[in-house]
Amino acid sequence: MKKVILFIAAAFLCIGSAQAQDEAIFGHYLVNPMLINPAYAGFNSATQINGHLRSQWSGFDNAPKTYAATISLPMTEKVGIGAMLLTEKFGAQDRLRAQLNYAYRYEHKRYKWAIGFSTEFHRYRLAASVNDPNTPLIDNNDILVMDRIKGLTIFDASFGGVAEIDDKFLLSLSSPNLIRAIVGDTDAASRQKTFFRQVILMAGYRIRKTSVTFEPSIQIRKVFQAPFEVDMNMKAMAFDNKLVAGITVRPGNSGNIGLLMGTKQPGFQIYYSYNSSLAQYNSYSRNGHEVTVGVEIAKKENKIERGNKRYRN
Repeated sequence: MKKVILFIAAAFLCIGSAQAQDEAIFGHYLVNPMLINPAYAGFNSATQINGHLRSQWSGFDNAPKTYAATISLPMTEKVGIGAMLLTEKFGAQDRLRAQLNYAYRYEHKRYKWAIGFSTEFHRYRLAASVNDPNTPLIDNNDILVMDRIKGLTIFDASFGGVAEIDDKFLLSLSSPNLIRAIVGDTDAASRQKTFFRQVILMAGYRIRKTSVTFEPSIQIRKVFQAPFEVDMNMKAMAFDNKLVAGITVRPGNSGNIGLLMGTKQPGFQIYYSYNSSLAQYNSYSRNGHEVTVGVEIAKKENKIERGNKRYRN
């Protein structure tokens, strides 16, 4: 029965992949915001390399698993680039996503902001095993299924902006799935319908105490022809970020709660979160786990840069 449920879910996901997709896969956008906004490419002065793993529906055979690797590089004082490679297996479906980010940023004494965009390709494919004549849910003459076994390639683009004021207030706005087009599809009308299919707005504020920093934030997400989703987050950092804890609550019919723990050492960080569904189908969706491991390579400053910072201060 578990395999049947997963197969049906994968089939619906595959059929709908030409119409919409879920970009906010990872909940660890709190520690790697480039997952949801290309403007964060090179936003910090250090080179950041992160690996992500997310496992959903624990306890089911062939449950969804997603792996991703990201890199953020500050090329100059105003230009940053980034990249992401993601692979996902969901039941009988495999997904590969490759993304390149470009961002332009500006920094002043009290604030800094950046705008960025990404270009990316997605490759969806059904496992050839679904064409087994003994599979009861598949019509072996279904053209759609045969096409998905061959694979579907989609070109996509995203746009985003981020602003940080006084190193306290944070505002992020991004639009994944900005322009989606099936490679080889000449139907311009179908491509136009995908414009601005998804918008993600996030706002946060840092509250610094003697040894602890609190960072409450809220994320509001709207997907075309779907209800609003709201994430309410609270992240706390203590002992110079060496101890990090957080909680995310998403109310509503598709709600869940996630608990985050981790540490950020000089040049290295690791985080783990446990997610539990609050939805009515919780007995089927079970729970999820997410892990992020990253390294940070600080930029070496020369004497001129140190002198400029001294005068700016």
